[in-house]
Amino acid sequence: TGVQTCALPIYYTPAAGTVLNAGADQPLSVEFTPTDAANYEIVNKTVEIDVVKAVPVITWGDPTTITFGTALGGTQLNAIANVEGAFDYTPTPGTVLNAGQNQPLTVEFTPTDPANYTTASKTVEIDVNKAIPVINWDDPAAITFGTPLGNDQLNASAAIEGTFDYDPVIGTSLNAGQDQPLMVEFTPVDNANYEVATKTVLIDVNKADPSITWANPADILSGTPLGPDQLNATADIDGTFAYVPNSGTVLPVGANQSLMATFTPTES
Repeated sequence: TGVQTCALPIYYTPAAGTVLNAGADQPLSVEFTPTDAANYEIVNKTVEIDVVKAVPVITWGDPTTITFGTALGGTQLNAIANVEGAFDYTPTPGTVLNAGQNQPLTVEFTPTDPANYTTASKTVEIDVNKAIPVINWDDPAAITFGTPLGNDQLNASAAIEGTFDYDPVIGTSLNAGQDQPLMVEFTPVDNANYEVATKTVLIDVNKADPSITWANPADILSGTPLGPDQLNATADIDGTFAYVPNSGTVLPVGANQSLMATFTPTES
């Protein structure tokens, strides 16, 4: 007769579904009980299996770009693993990276269960953009035409070292007018980590009052018409004078009589 096959009672130790700890030469045993117990004995057999330590899976994507001056923290150093353990980052939390692209961040993961898991590491990359310096500069107080620009107006400052280049330059005398722009370009000494920055403020330049020079005229005799000897005011700029009383007027007799001049500058 031929050999017949059927579902037979086979018992494994450890049972199916058991998760073995890591280790070499671990026994797996089986006990076979034949259906035909009248003719066959129960038999056992043991084999060995090696279980190597598992490598933890670290999940960690490239962080989003940051700006120079941003300290590394939980937003960037946020790796996770599929088992419990501790993360050791390089660079460490709190580090401020210089500006630059594709800078490596590395983590070493030490599992809590070192008997069954190896240490693992992973590296990601981060981009660090240059920072834009903050320029402190308020709109200057109004000045009067003829006032050259100086330190009272061109007084921008920054929190880092660098040089300021103004337009218009120091010493410039602006024409009268409202909301005139003053611009500065700031070039930082640390140009590896900072961008060149600019800022514009506005200044009002008021019209100037001309300076009129006019001394009290000498006394005149009754009947003397007013003329150049009396109406002889001068100014520090070009323009025209209008007098009250006007030239040719004969004043009545009297002391301390007023003469008035109105000056209209050519450049009005």
